[in-house]
Amino acid sequence: MYIFGILLVTFMIGGSQACSCFFEPNLEDRFCSHDYVILAFIIDLVEPENGNDQSLANDNIVTINQDPKTYEVYILEVYRPGDDRVKTGITNITTPSNSAACGVNLQEGKKYILGGSLTDPSDLQIYSCGIIFDSSSTEFKAIRNNNFQCDEKTDDNPVRVTNEDNSIVLNEQ
Repeated sequence: MYIFGILLVTFMIGGSQACSCFFEPNLEDRFCSHDYVILAFIIDLVEPENGNDQSLANDNIVTINQDPKTYEVYILEVYRPGDDRVKTGITNITTPSNSAACGVNLQEGKKYILGGSLTDPSDLQIYSCGIIFDSSSTEFKAIRNNNFQCDEKTDDNPVRVTNEDNSIVLNEQ
């Protein structure tokens, strides 16, 4: 019984550290729930000025810089503009630096359909809960071949970055 209690607490703590998402049941609803949706070519992962290094500390504890990652991308097409920050050309997109905070790893030189949030004063943000489809996925082809029509957006996106520390919070419904 003692071991069961330890395992239960371990799973509870581990689960609280992970990213979890709610996805809309169909692709059009998922498309419309994001502030922007684009076709982007990933140019480069831009390293932060103070680096994004992992280092060993005392007793082999790994510390990781929590600065967000920034990708330089070329927006090839805009499917859902959001506002005037979303237009074709080169721009930066940020994401949390690790997957536990819903961060995304993109491959340089690949095309993706990306959908995410627009925050102030930052530009475009993406999270693993957003739209991230590479060119081999059926969803990538479906978005490129459809002309989804979204009603005027209310603030119904369940995931929003509103805190100064870029933490993810749920919108009040």
